[in-house]
Formats: sequence, structure tokens, C-alpha cells
Amino acid sequence: MSTRIIILFLFVSLLALAVADPLPRGSLSETEVLNQSRIFVEQHQYMAALKVLDFGLKNHPDNAAIVAELQKDAELYVVHEISSGYQKISRNAHDIKAYMRVSNGFWMAGQKTKALEVLTDALVENPESSVLWNAIGRLENQAGRPNEAASAFKEAKRFK
Repeated sequence: MSTRIIILFLFVSLLALAVADPLPRGSLSETEVLNQSRIFVEQHQYMAALKVLDFGLKNHPDNAAIVAELQKDAELYVVHEISSGYQKISRNAHDIKAYMRVSNGFWMAGQKTKALEVLTDALVENPESSVLWNAIGRLENQAGRPNEAASAFKEAKRFK
């Protein structure tokens, strides 16, 4: 479980760099960090909340409340990604980005088989998608199945 949290934290930290809002200048108290992150969560701006918490951990690395809030918000982010992705898929079964979003959410949650299953389901609706085949190849590689990965990458090249 702790390895999954660390991986999730690293992934979320990388994604947080994509958030357009700048980080606060200077330092915030632990209370200010927690309050600001909670405001963002109430607004369903999970990446902004995670960015504030990441900033807070840099200034208060041993604060258990910030770590706990980061873990909770990271889990909320994953659930949000999965549910919003499924909503988009229900409206448009050919929305490849939505399938990728759901798959990434399951992967971050440590449900690697489910992540791969989502992409396989996506191929039923989008059989000639090189994006999906490449994503399957990456997941297969990360899961330690190089032969399956090579096969998926070969399919991706076929449809470029």
C-alpha cells in the first residue's frame, strides 16, 4: 500500500506541474496549506489542491496532517478521473481520451489488470487506434510482459 501511495504521489506531483495557477509565493503555514487545499477540493479542482499540498510539504516535510490530506486528495483525484472518464465514454464510445483517463486512474490506484482491461474494451470501439495500441504496449512493458508489449507496439505501427 505505501509503495502505491509513493508512486501515486510522484505521478500526481508531475501532473501538478501542468496546473496553470502559480504556486503561492513565500511560505504558508500548515493551516493555510490545509485550508487552501480544502477550498480547491470543494471546487473539484483536485490538481490545484494537490499542488498546494505538494508546496506545503516542501515547507513542512514532517507534517502528518498535510501528508494525510495529500493521500486523501490523491485518492479523490483518481476516483474523479475514473468517474468522469466513464461519463464521457457513456456519451461517446469512441472517445479515446476518456478511455485513457479511466485506464490511467485505475493504473494510479494500483489496479493494473483493470487499467489494461479498459484499454482492451476501448479497442472494441476503436480497433484501429494507434494511441490505444501504444498505451497497451506501455502498460504491458510496465507489467513486465515484453512479448505482449512488442505485439501491441507492432499493432500500433500498423495503424499509424
